[in-house]
Amino acid sequence: MANNFYTGERFNRHTICENGEGQIAGRLGEAEFARLLCLHSPSFSWIGAHAGPVDFEVHLTQEKSISVDVKTKLRTVRAKPHYDAHVTLSQKNYDVDIYVFASMNERDANRVELISWCSKPWFWRNARTVQAGDKDEDGYIEEADAGKMKYSNMMSIDVLWEKIEGYA
Repeated sequence: MANNFYTGERFNRHTICENGEGQIAGRLGEAEFARLLCLHSPSFSWIGAHAGPVDFEVHLTQEKSISVDVKTKLRTVRAKPHYDAHVTLSQKNYDVDIYVFASMNERDANRVELISWCSKPWFWRNARTVQAGDKDEDGYIEEADAGKMKYSNMMSIDVLWEKIEGYA
């Protein structure tokens, strides 16, 4: 059986972390989101191991489900509300309903926290577009063409389930 958890390489040319380390952060972010789903007892399917655009299908009713893409950033500090979430432009047309943003702090025992979320259409209507090589106000050099938004501009993870139930 192939190890889909960590390959040590980029998934594809759009993957930012060259050595595949983002795969570990991504899987741990997905695990934390699954834990949240279990607290609310919905029926869901984890399909993230297929390395496609969708990590979860959350089944709201027998006829209705929503797709979720969990975006996890590997960091050396705890995420703050004024930090940015990114979704690469190559993923703009992926068929997902909701983005969930998480952060993994490698200096804090790889602690993962779910930070914010939004619908995909809302993200792309409101995100600012950056290009690889652009420098932001803090001097950070963008690594990929992406949509970018502050965590504080999105919905808190605390209201996620209440809002997801509204999709049913």
